[in-house]
Amino acid sequence: MQLYCDHPERSRPFLGPGDDWRLAGQEGDLAQAGPALRALLPDAPLWTASAWPHLEGHLLIVDHAAQSQFLRLQQWLQAGGQVPDAFACIALEGSGFVGQRGRAWSALRGNLHLTVYRRLSSPVGDLQAGLVVLPAVAAVESVEALLGPSAPIGIKWVNDVLMNGRKVGGVLTATHVQGSRIEHVLFGIGLNVARAPALPAAPWVTPATCLAEADPSLSGALPRLLFALLECLWLGVEALLDGHASEWVERYRRRSVVVGRMVRIDPEEEADASADGSALATGRVLALTDDLGLVLEGVPEPVRRGRVTLLP
Repeated sequence: MQLYCDHPERSRPFLGPGDDWRLAGQEGDLAQAGPALRALLPDAPLWTASAWPHLEGHLLIVDHAAQSQFLRLQQWLQAGGQVPDAFACIALEGSGFVGQRGRAWSALRGNLHLTVYRRLSSPVGDLQAGLVVLPAVAAVESVEALLGPSAPIGIKWVNDVLMNGRKVGGVLTATHVQGSRIEHVLFGIGLNVARAPALPAAPWVTPATCLAEADPSLSGALPRLLFALLECLWLGVEALLDGHASEWVERYRRRSVVVGRMVRIDPEEEADASADGSALATGRVLALTDDLGLVLEGVPEPVRRGRVTLLP
């Protein structure tokens, strides 16, 4: 994998043994990824290194991102900008980051803030559901690789990652569809590794935690987690393209923390809530459909939109 950074000292932990940064400037250093790198870092000097040869692609490590890298890369692609396949970028800290439905996400140093671009050009089929579940499953499995398979971690519908019942991360998937084909996908993955952000107090807001609260030795585990996560994502994309999306949906089901639980489903946006505060639906989750709809006891149709609150 070809790595790039704007702060070689703070990015040194991401290098392999014997690797080192050098100032990017030699012929060919930016031949493939240059336009995408400059879309994210217009003016800063760039350093580069070849590392982690078992992983293909390009990785940009930014010390402080002044804007959500997910949104910036999305804007760049919408404007016709070019991005090489297997392109990833992380911010060691940042501002203006967002989660699901544009909600603010605290980008604190020591935590993981990852955006991944993969080129697909493949029929939609059941690929769409696979692309929604892939980053969540990859995040959970990468954490399990650090904490062990019995780690108390799972997925709250549809894209929150919980540990011990508290939020440790979240994921986003954005696809670009032309006709009947998905041309590319963007994944956004945030995981609280070293620090748990302060979240607003609200009935539907799950309190936050971080991996270091489960194991203090993981406070510096960001590089290990990042490369385990990229490896899982790369393998997952290949599996989806080979027609195995249903297997990833099943892996998502096995890690669901909502199946079997009583839940309340409210509108995604507060502005859409009913005047009397009644829920869209309440009941026990019996199953997840293949397209991730929630099958609730006593509710005739699967629920496919809404904000879930786990009930006692």
